[in-house]
Amino acid sequence: MKRYSKIAVVLALVLMASTFAAADDVGFTGNYAPGAFTFNANGGSGSVNWSAPGSFTITGNNSGGSNIDTTVMTTAAYAATISFNWNYTSADPDTGFDFPFYVVINGINVLCCDNVAFGQNASGSGTISFSVNAGDTFGWGVRSTDGIFGAGALTISNFSSTAEVPEPATLFLLGSGLVGAAGTLRKRFAKA
Repeated sequence: MKRYSKIAVVLALVLMASTFAAADDVGFTGNYAPGAFTFNANGGSGSVNWSAPGSFTITGNNSGGSNIDTTVMTTAAYAATISFNWNYTSADPDTGFDFPFYVVINGINVLCCDNVAFGQNASGSGTISFSVNAGDTFGWGVRSTDGIFGAGALTISNFSSTAEVPEPATLFLLGSGLVGAAGTLRKRFAKA
Protein backbone atom coordinates (compact mmCIF):
# COMPACT_ATOMS: atom_id res chain seq x y z
CA MET A 1 0.00 0.00 0.00
CA LYS A 2 2.78 2.42 0.88
CA ARG A 3 4.38 1.72 -2.47
CA TYR A 4 1.37 3.16 -4.33
CA SER A 5 1.39 6.26 -2.13
CA LYS A 6 5.06 6.82 -2.89
CA ILE A 7 4.45 6.35 -6.60
CA ALA A 8 1.58 8.87 -6.51
CA VAL A 9 3.73 11.43 -4.65
CA VAL A 10 6.64 10.97 -7.07
CA LEU A 11 4.24 11.30 -10.02
CA ALA A 12 2.78 14.49 -8.51
CA LEU A 13 6.26 15.97 -8.03
CA VAL A 14 7.30 15.07 -11.58
CA LEU A 15 4.15 16.67 -13.03
CA MET A 16 4.64 19.82 -10.95
CA ALA A 17 8.30 20.06 -11.95
CA SER A 18 7.36 19.65 -15.60
CA THR A 19 5.15 22.75 -15.41
CA PHE A 20 8.26 24.74 -14.58
CA ALA A 21 10.20 23.36 -17.55
CA ALA A 22 10.33 26.15 -20.09
CA ALA A 23 10.25 25.49 -23.82
CA ASP A 24 12.78 28.26 -24.36
CA ASP A 25 14.37 29.07 -27.71
CA VAL A 26 17.54 31.15 -27.81
CA GLY A 27 18.85 32.58 -31.05
CA PHE A 28 17.06 31.60 -34.21
CA THR A 29 16.96 27.88 -33.42
CA GLY A 30 14.39 25.28 -32.41
CA ASN A 31 10.84 26.58 -32.85
CA TYR A 32 12.25 29.81 -34.32
CA ALA A 33 14.80 28.53 -36.82
CA PRO A 34 14.91 30.59 -40.06
CA GLY A 35 12.51 28.16 -41.78
CA ALA A 36 9.78 29.07 -39.26
CA PHE A 37 9.66 32.65 -40.60
CA THR A 38 7.91 33.98 -43.69
CA PHE A 39 9.61 36.71 -45.72
CA ASN A 40 7.48 39.11 -47.76
CA ALA A 41 8.86 41.89 -49.99
CA ASN A 42 5.26 42.94 -50.83
CA GLY A 43 6.15 43.66 -54.45
CA GLY A 44 9.24 45.75 -53.65
CA SER A 45 12.97 45.08 -53.87
CA GLY A 46 13.46 44.35 -50.17
CA SER A 47 15.41 41.34 -48.94
CA VAL A 48 16.37 39.37 -45.84
CA ASN A 49 19.84 38.02 -45.06
CA TRP A 50 20.16 35.13 -42.56
CA SER A 51 23.90 34.55 -43.14
CA ALA A 52 25.14 35.93 -39.79
CA PRO A 53 24.80 33.36 -36.97
CA GLY A 54 22.05 34.23 -34.49
CA SER A 55 20.76 37.27 -36.37
CA PHE A 56 19.21 38.45 -39.61
CA THR A 57 18.99 41.73 -41.53
CA ILE A 58 15.93 43.05 -43.35
CA THR A 59 16.73 45.54 -46.12
CA GLY A 60 13.77 47.63 -47.20
CA ASN A 61 12.45 48.47 -50.65
CA ASN A 62 14.35 50.83 -52.94
CA SER A 63 12.60 50.18 -56.29
CA GLY A 64 10.49 53.33 -56.41
CA GLY A 65 7.27 51.85 -55.04
CA SER A 66 5.73 53.80 -52.19
CA ASN A 67 4.53 52.62 -48.79
CA ILE A 68 5.99 49.12 -49.11
CA ASP A 69 6.67 47.03 -45.99
CA THR A 70 9.40 44.40 -46.17
CA THR A 71 8.61 41.88 -43.41
CA VAL A 72 9.77 38.72 -41.67
CA MET A 73 6.90 37.11 -39.70
CA THR A 74 6.16 33.94 -37.71
CA THR A 75 3.57 32.40 -35.41
CA ALA A 76 4.28 31.97 -31.69
CA ALA A 77 4.84 28.30 -30.88
CA TYR A 78 3.85 28.78 -27.21
CA ALA A 79 2.97 31.51 -24.69
CA ALA A 80 6.22 33.36 -24.08
CA THR A 81 8.12 36.57 -23.56
CA ILE A 82 9.92 37.50 -26.78
CA SER A 83 13.12 39.57 -26.41
CA PHE A 84 15.52 40.87 -29.04
CA ASN A 85 18.08 43.55 -29.85
CA TRP A 86 17.60 45.74 -32.88
CA ASN A 87 19.89 48.02 -34.88
CA TYR A 88 18.68 50.24 -37.73
CA THR A 89 20.37 52.49 -40.28
CA SER A 90 19.04 54.14 -43.44
CA ALA A 91 20.92 55.08 -46.61
CA ASP A 92 18.08 57.42 -47.61
CA PRO A 93 19.11 61.09 -47.12
CA ASP A 94 15.42 61.90 -46.80
CA THR A 95 15.53 59.82 -43.65
CA GLY A 96 12.02 60.24 -42.30
CA PHE A 97 10.69 58.22 -45.23
CA ASP A 98 12.03 54.84 -44.07
CA PHE A 99 11.60 53.33 -40.61
CA PRO A 100 11.84 49.98 -38.80
CA PHE A 101 9.06 48.33 -36.82
CA TYR A 102 8.02 45.17 -35.04
CA VAL A 103 4.59 43.56 -35.24
CA VAL A 104 2.62 41.82 -32.51
CA ILE A 105 -0.81 40.45 -33.48
CA ASN A 106 -1.14 42.76 -36.52
CA GLY A 107 -0.23 45.90 -34.56
CA ILE A 108 2.76 47.84 -35.92
CA ASN A 109 5.12 49.27 -33.29
CA VAL A 110 7.60 51.78 -34.71
CA LEU A 111 11.13 51.35 -33.37
CA CYS A 112 12.54 54.71 -34.49
CA CYS A 113 13.17 57.24 -37.19
CA ASP A 114 9.63 57.77 -38.54
CA ASN A 115 9.78 61.53 -37.96
CA VAL A 116 13.46 62.37 -38.46
CA ALA A 117 13.96 65.71 -40.22
CA PHE A 118 15.61 65.85 -43.64
CA GLY A 119 19.37 65.55 -43.38
CA GLN A 120 19.39 64.04 -39.89
CA ASN A 121 20.84 60.59 -39.26
CA ALA A 122 18.15 57.91 -39.29
CA SER A 123 19.60 55.27 -37.04
CA GLY A 124 18.82 53.67 -33.75
CA SER A 125 19.21 50.59 -31.62
CA GLY A 126 17.77 49.05 -28.50
CA THR A 127 16.28 46.05 -26.76
CA ILE A 128 12.58 45.14 -26.80
CA SER A 129 10.50 42.57 -24.90
CA PHE A 130 6.84 41.71 -25.34
CA SER A 131 4.48 38.82 -24.52
CA VAL A 132 2.76 36.51 -26.99
CA ASN A 133 0.26 33.69 -26.67
CA ALA A 134 0.53 30.46 -28.63
CA GLY A 135 -0.69 31.15 -32.17
CA ASP A 136 -0.07 34.92 -32.10
CA THR A 137 1.65 36.42 -35.13
CA PHE A 138 4.79 38.50 -34.58
CA GLY A 139 7.76 39.74 -36.60
CA TRP A 140 9.73 42.71 -37.91
CA GLY A 141 9.85 44.97 -40.92
CA VAL A 142 11.13 48.06 -42.68
CA ARG A 143 8.68 50.56 -44.18
CA SER A 144 9.78 52.34 -47.35
CA THR A 145 7.53 55.34 -47.77
CA ASP A 146 9.18 56.69 -50.92
CA GLY A 147 11.20 53.66 -52.13
CA ILE A 148 14.00 55.82 -53.55
CA PHE A 149 17.37 57.32 -52.53
CA GLY A 150 18.49 54.25 -50.55
CA ALA A 151 17.00 51.60 -48.31
CA GLY A 152 16.81 51.15 -44.57
CA ALA A 153 18.35 48.06 -42.93
CA LEU A 154 17.14 46.50 -39.68
CA THR A 155 19.22 43.84 -37.91
CA ILE A 156 17.59 41.62 -35.28
CA SER A 157 19.91 39.77 -32.86
CA ASN A 158 20.00 38.21 -29.37
CA PHE A 159 16.54 36.75 -29.95
CA SER A 160 15.02 34.69 -27.16
CA SER A 161 11.61 33.21 -26.46
CA THR A 162 11.10 32.35 -22.80
CA ALA A 163 8.03 30.28 -21.95
CA GLU A 164 5.56 31.83 -19.55
CA VAL A 165 5.73 30.14 -16.12
CA PRO A 166 2.36 29.20 -14.59
CA GLU A 167 1.29 31.46 -11.75
CA PRO A 168 1.53 30.06 -8.18
CA ALA A 169 -2.24 29.67 -7.78
CA THR A 170 -2.37 27.38 -10.83
CA LEU A 171 0.47 25.28 -9.44
CA PHE A 172 -1.28 25.08 -6.05
CA LEU A 173 -4.47 23.82 -7.69
CA LEU A 174 -2.54 21.26 -9.72
CA GLY A 175 -0.63 20.07 -6.66
CA SER A 176 -3.81 19.86 -4.55
CA GLY A 177 -5.54 17.81 -7.20
CA LEU A 178 -2.61 15.43 -7.48
CA VAL A 179 -2.40 14.96 -3.71
CA GLY A 180 -6.16 14.27 -3.63
CA ALA A 181 -5.80 11.73 -6.44
CA ALA A 182 -2.94 10.06 -4.60
CA GLY A 183 -5.10 9.79 -1.44
CA THR A 184 -7.97 8.27 -3.41
CA LEU A 185 -5.62 5.73 -5.00
CA ARG A 186 -4.19 4.89 -1.63
CA LYS A 187 -7.64 4.22 -0.14
CA ARG A 188 -8.67 2.19 -3.16
CA PHE A 189 -5.59 -0.02 -3.00
CA ALA A 190 -5.88 -0.33 0.79
CA LYS A 191 -9.31 -1.94 0.38
CA ALA A 192 -8.08 -4.37 -2.29
